[in-house]
Amino acid sequence: MLKFHVIGYVGKDAVTQIHGTDSVINFSVCHTDKYTDASGQKYEKPTWVTCSWWTDRTNIAQYIKKGTLLWVEGIP
Repeated sequence: MLKFHVIGYVGKDAVTQIHGTDSVINFSVCHTDKYTDASGQKYEKPTWVTCSWWTDRTNIAQYIKKGTLLWVEGIP
């Protein structure tokens, strides 16, 4: 089974959508790789990960705000 972990900052406030008795919380997280090449030039490469969380509780979305540092773990 393939599993991923990403630690980064939330790009914008979470959006909640209701589907019957369940709800989906959508948000995006930015992880930035920082590296230096052989000549000493420093680079930053941002990677945006779009996340969807299916749940029967919608109150967690109030904590997923722009700029919040999150550790997201899941299955792609």
